Amino acid sequence: RGFIPEASAALGQSFVGCALRSIFSGLPAAKRSRAMRQPLSRELVVERARIYMQANMSHAPRVEDVARHIGISVRQLHRIFLAEQGVPIGEWFLNERLARAQSLLATERGMPVKAVAAECGFSNVSNFCHRFNLRFRYTPGQYRSHCRQ
Repeated sequence: RGFIPEASAALGQSFVGCALRSIFSGLPAAKRSRAMRQPLSRELVVERARIYMQANMSHAPRVEDVARHIGISVRQLHRIFLAEQGVPIGEWFLNERLARAQSLLATERGMPVKAVAAECGFSNVSNFCHRFNLRFRYTPGQYRSHCRQ
């Protein structure tokens, strides 16, 4: 008595398993989840973040956007950036934006300061001028005049 119900149950499970395997074998493989992927090296995380932020500088992406783009948590991105660059990611990005502004002010003499601020991701010219002055000890206008000499 015990053999037949057990055998028929096992046979039924085997049949269902074979049927499901044949059905799903024709479907494309699912993408591996993040947990199954090889973890990114710290250098690669910094490089991808740097490229993404520089490419989107005029939009001044948030750290959350950068982390999502790379596929890691915000906290992990902060830790990696601090360890690899020696400064928090926000400070690093601000320095990059100001360096870009400095370059534009020196080379694009006809470009208004407001346009330089917008190109470097500053929505407020006053904030841009304040940050620029703190970093370089010149206002953007003074810096541009100094570059002409």
